[in-house]
Amino acid sequence: DLIIRTEGLEKRGIHLVILNLGIDTRTPSGKFILTVMSAFSELDRTMIKEKQQAGIAVAKRKGIYKGRKQKFNLKHDGVKHAMELHETTNKTVKEICKITNISEATFYRRWREYKNYVGS
Repeated sequence: DLIIRTEGLEKRGIHLVILNLGIDTRTPSGKFILTVMSAFSELDRTMIKEKQQAGIAVAKRKGIYKGRKQKFNLKHDGVKHAMELHETTNKTVKEICKITNISEATFYRRWREYKNYVGS
């Protein structure tokens, strides 16, 4: 992304100069250093992501990591009301979502859970 942005600036006649690192994109050596630094930065970021994913996998196996808590679960008042409206009225899902202030995606996710919960 850094290289693409730098090239975009150069097309507009703007050159990047990083004073404390001595990088000047007007020179071939400045472009080279910038490219090498961005490659190392990309490698570092990728390695951090891999370590994070490995850590999450270990935590999940141990039962420690369960992910982000759901904001709208079946106990949420708006979701309860939405399920009730859906069963007792002829309102569309769009209307129900507007009334209860939840998204359609949330409604459908919770509706599947609700059907499994009530059905069992």
